[in-house]
Amino acid sequence: MKQIITASLCVCLGGILAWNAAMTDSSSTSSEETSMSELISQKEPITWLFCGDSITAGMVYTHGWRNFSELFNERLYELGRSGDVVINTARSGANLGDLLGNFDRSVTRFHPDVVFLLFGTNDCVSGPEGVKQFTERYTEVIRRCRQAGASTVILQSTIPVMPLDPIRATQLELGPDKTVTDRDTHNLRMRLTHLPLYVEAVRKISKADKLPLIDHWAVWRKTGTKIGRLTEGFIHPNEYGHRLMAYTIFSAMGMWDDKSPTCRLFVPVEKDMYIQAQ
Repeated sequence: MKQIITASLCVCLGGILAWNAAMTDSSSTSSEETSMSELISQKEPITWLFCGDSITAGMVYTHGWRNFSELFNERLYELGRSGDVVINTARSGANLGDLLGNFDRSVTRFHPDVVFLLFGTNDCVSGPEGVKQFTERYTEVIRRCRQAGASTVILQSTIPVMPLDPIRATQLELGPDKTVTDRDTHNLRMRLTHLPLYVEAVRKISKADKLPLIDHWAVWRKTGTKIGRLTEGFIHPNEYGHRLMAYTIFSAMGMWDDKSPTCRLFVPVEKDMYIQAQ
């Protein structure tokens, strides 16, 4: 399955493909997506590496269910790629600066063939003035991934933050006995306000460097009020959110099969949200 990857991606659920209305003509193909889909048909084993923050780490908020990198690993096994290795070095609270500071430990020592990158949720607390540094750091990470031997670097946009009242959300997190200060709500306010700027920066990097982009943000924005059923709290995907993220990757890489047990896991998103069936 070959389709164009743009700032909008298709999502597959229950054998249905959803396309963003801005998607380009699906009859043409891009070298970026072709390289992604061709990875799955390679005979040699592949080492896949996922880097990111707590969203990619997928701990705690999944309540014991598999996160999206684990679902990706399961799908590879279903496809007969039992020789592949999937590694997740994501760390809670991490930003691109943290990755650069621990690059050898997080990336180089594993000699990855393919690297998935997902950053922005923690980086965006630097506000609009931090976008330039974010872009520079991302460019350096990509360069070093290639230097470490990665033949393919896949960028991912992060997921939206739920539109909450920062004071009430922080109060619920801190507990009723504590007084909420501006400092307490700072990071949440910054994410609510500035995260879209960082998502757009990732899209621009993808386009400038001709790198494949998996646009989780575009997909999640289409779910509307359903986003609350995909998250735990206001930032982290729960088990359903991780399934949606995995399905978005499957769609982009030609890995979707509605007969697959992994592809048939429940996600609380109705089919009438999808524009085009496949």
